[in-house]
Amino acid sequence: MPYPVTFKADYVEKRSRLTTFFRLILAIPHIIFLYFYGLAAGVVVIVAWFALLFTGRYPQGMYDFVAGSLRYSTRVYGYIWLLTDEYPPFSGSAGTDYPVDLNIGAPKSEYSRLKVLFRIILAIPVLIIHYAMQIVAEVGAFIAWFAIVALGRQPKGLQDMIVLGTSYQQRAYAYLALITEDWPPFTDETTGRVEAAPAFGALASSPPAAGPEHPTSVPPGGYASPEREAAFPSSPPPDAPEPDPPTALAEPAAPEAPATEPSFTVEPAESAAPEPSEPAPPAAPPEPESPSEPEPSAPTSGDPLGGGAAPPPPPPPAPEPPTEPSPPSPGDWPDPEPEPGPPSPGDWRDPEPPPAPRDDDEDEPPPGPFGPSSTNP
Repeated sequence: MPYPVTFKADYVEKRSRLTTFFRLILAIPHIIFLYFYGLAAGVVVIVAWFALLFTGRYPQGMYDFVAGSLRYSTRVYGYIWLLTDEYPPFSGSAGTDYPVDLNIGAPKSEYSRLKVLFRIILAIPVLIIHYAMQIVAEVGAFIAWFAIVALGRQPKGLQDMIVLGTSYQQRAYAYLALITEDWPPFTDETTGRVEAAPAFGALASSPPAAGPEHPTSVPPGGYASPEREAAFPSSPPPDAPEPDPPTALAEPAAPEAPATEPSFTVEPAESAAPEPSEPAPPAAPPEPESPSEPEPSAPTSGDPLGGGAAPPPPPPPAPEPPTEPSPPSPGDWPDPEPEPGPPSPGDWRDPEPPPAPRDDDEDEPPPGPFGPSSTNP
């Protein structure tokens, strides 16, 4: 079932720079009229809420008044947000032909009392989306104002952006005004709508058209147009030579000997032949040794009575070669002596007290002829 509230906006590319530049000033009378018209429609909606809650029906007079206020507000917003250059009429009647309009169907025969009772709670998601869509429409109108003043035409992308925001805003107002009891859709169901892409695994509605068959191979001479073939006739490709019939297998030829590389030898110079050496006389056979008597063993100690000399002492061990001292490691280095620093205040000597002054009043003996005289006690 189609939604009972639909939005319409005719697209005209050529726009007036002058009326676009002063658009807000020209819309001041409609803004004032829409303010009071909206206040009256709000009071009617409150009364209709009680009527729907008790009877389940929307009174026809109240329905037409609220629907007229929605149509008039749609035309004013379309003019302010640069959807059209035509000045809107001060009327919300359905018979007015205007490029931007809101089509509202007849009221339902019976409404759901439960949905009417909780309309404010059910409208919370709608109000959130309406706020975002209103920002979309205002941003698109702001950019379109500069585009029209500079170029004198309305870009189609900006027109669609403003239509998206304005259409949802007006459908949300109709839902809040109890005109319909279903949540508003984002877009209108129009005939010129683009079909969505098929789901994964689904078949397309119509099979794609078969394209031209491509040859599997390219002829040797390549592809040539008929005109080029008539101007420059190509010669037929040469026939490939037929292979000779197979003959009896011939015996394999013997492998040729590898060519030897010429060798160059250098003959030594002739030298005097060595004189033959005289043969050595044959060695005499060894004479048999006569058995010898065992010699008496020498005494083991250097006893002078033993009649023999003491055995020589064992040779001293060979001295080991001197080894060079290895350099000391960093850990074996002696600690450097600390340099004498300035004496601390505790080491300073106390200054010697000055000598006591002499008292000139003391009597001294008069000096003698050979120096000061000493007095005897």
